[in-house]
Amino acid sequence: MKKMTVFVLCGLLSLWVVYVYAKDVYDQQAVDGTADLSTQEGQVEEQEEERPDPPTNVEVRGTFVSWHAVREDDIVSYVVYRDGTDDEFEEVGRVAANERKTFVDPDAGGHRYYITSVDEAGRESEPSEVVSE
Repeated sequence: MKKMTVFVLCGLLSLWVVYVYAKDVYDQQAVDGTADLSTQEGQVEEQEEERPDPPTNVEVRGTFVSWHAVREDDIVSYVVYRDGTDDEFEEVGRVAANERKTFVDPDAGGHRYYITSVDEAGRESEPSEVVSE
């Protein structure tokens, strides 16, 4: 049993050493400017073009704002916006993609709302339709 424990601990220590070394090399390349960023720059441009779809079927009923989920695997959350002063919209909540697609606002009846979806890369969709009760 002791040999097995020592073996497992040595394996974990080895993985940690490799991780620390790789992280240091990566960090040093970033500082020196020797990292190959050409492919990363292309990926950023591509990501900016591929925003997720906005949620659909947004509706306000009583104190609830609800919508239909976006059927994309990389959606991580939804952002709820409500009209505020001067008819400008402001973020009033976030709902995780694995939660019920509902936001509760006691004052929902007196406001207009729209929802956006956010993917794993942090890209936010265009606004959904603006709705009110």
